[in-house]
Amino acid sequence: MYHHREGKSINKEQEQQIVDYYSTADKYIHSKLHSNAHQSVFTKENDKYQWLLLEQKSQCEVEVRQTDRHGTITEHSKGKGDMEF
Repeated sequence: MYHHREGKSINKEQEQQIVDYYSTADKYIHSKLHSNAHQSVFTKENDKYQWLLLEQKSQCEVEVRQTDRHGTITEHSKGKGDMEF
């Protein structure tokens, strides 16, 4: 589960730590097409079903969802407070 400092939105360094944690041999790539002000979406280069979604639920809460190669959610984490692994 991931948490970030209370009262602040997730920054790029924290976002990269989460992406690195979930990346395997194939790295996730930031998708500008599917990302917006409330969520950052990462996809795998040659796989349209494997996504990593970081959604800002509040100023101090981030939700992480990961899908497998079939598009099924395989990981779902929520948290607030200091960044933890």
